[in-house]
Amino acid sequence: MSLTFSQGKTHFEQANYQEAIACFTQVLTENPLHVDGLYWRGLCRYKLQEYQKAIKDYDDALNISTHNANLYYERGLAQHMLNHREEALQDFDKALVLDPQNPFRYASRAFVKAAYNMIQEAIEDYIRALELDPEDAITQNNLGLLYERIGYKAEAQALFAKADKVSGLENNGGKVYYEENLSASKKEANTSSVASSPTINHQSTTRWQIVKQVFTTKATFKAFIDYWKKRLKA
Repeated sequence: MSLTFSQGKTHFEQANYQEAIACFTQVLTENPLHVDGLYWRGLCRYKLQEYQKAIKDYDDALNISTHNANLYYERGLAQHMLNHREEALQDFDKALVLDPQNPFRYASRAFVKAAYNMIQEAIEDYIRALELDPEDAITQNNLGLLYERIGYKAEAQALFAKADKVSGLENNGGKVYYEENLSASKKEANTSSVASSPTINHQSTTRWQIVKQVFTTKATFKAFIDYWKKRLKA
């Protein structure tokens, strides 16, 4: 690993995305076929909400590395942020084909399908994700939210109870606590502001309010996706 590439990753981790882009661009100037350079520069451009530029980097990387599930996932996410529904779902499908035993692939696709109001399809993906990882509280919660949405109250409550037990929230009386960066949500995709990750606090919010926020604001969606990407890399 070159020093410049390492510096770029350090800049990325510190949220210095322009500096990181400069480093990765230098790496690519020296080696245009550097897949990791394209991948990380694409991540930087995504963070800056330069989605079309990010897609171009992922396109170039996929021309070199055609069987990389993460590249398809990242490109699909950028396509989703541009409201390119068909292209986004195609990329999530390809990521899943390449990585079929990873529950994250099903759960992340389910999240996007739910955002497109493809409720039954999203439920099927969440069920498959839980078959692969039965103790995932986020997936249990999100599937419960969809069951609640279509009127399956008993099934929803059972999943909420499981999620609360796994996450240590079983004493919260059927509530979860959620905090988002509201200023980032209002700015949506028109600025370089990025939403903070979801955190637990003491402001009570119903599960339906949470799912409504997640499905209608891009900034909140990105915060959840950031959480999932950290799980994938763990």
